Amino acid sequence: MAGFKKLKPGSQADVKPPSAEVIVDFSTRPETFDPAPAEETEKRGVGRPRGAPRKAFATRLREEAIEDIQAVNLGLRLKQQGEAVERAIRFYKAHLIARTREELRLAPEVDDAAVLMKAFKLDD
Repeated sequence: MAGFKKLKPGSQADVKPPSAEVIVDFSTRPETFDPAPAEETEKRGVGRPRGAPRKAFATRLREEAIEDIQAVNLGLRLKQQGEAVERAIRFYKAHLIARTREELRLAPEVDDAAVLMKAFKLDD
C-alpha cells in the first residue's frame, strides 16, 4: 500500500520562492490570448464564416400568426366549456326524468318528453 513520504528539510520539495528580479508582472503585460487564430478561419471553407449572423427560418412568429393561435386557443377553450355545459344539462335531464318516474310511479313506456312536462308541472 502506497503512502505519503515525509519530507526532510533541505530536500527538493523544500523550494524557496523566486527572487523579485525573476518574477514577471502579468498585470502590466498586454493580453495576447486569441480565441480564434487567423489560420483556423482560413482553413474553414464549408459553412458560414465566423461572426456572420445565422439565418433562422421560422423561429419568430409574426404578430398575425400569434393572434391567430390565440384565437384558436380561445375558441377551443370555449368549445370545451360548451361541451361541458351540454354534458351537465344531459346529466341533469336524465336525473330529473329518473326521479320523476320514481315519484309518480310512471311506466318505462312513457315518453321522456311527457315525463319532463309532468316534472315541470309538479314544480309549479
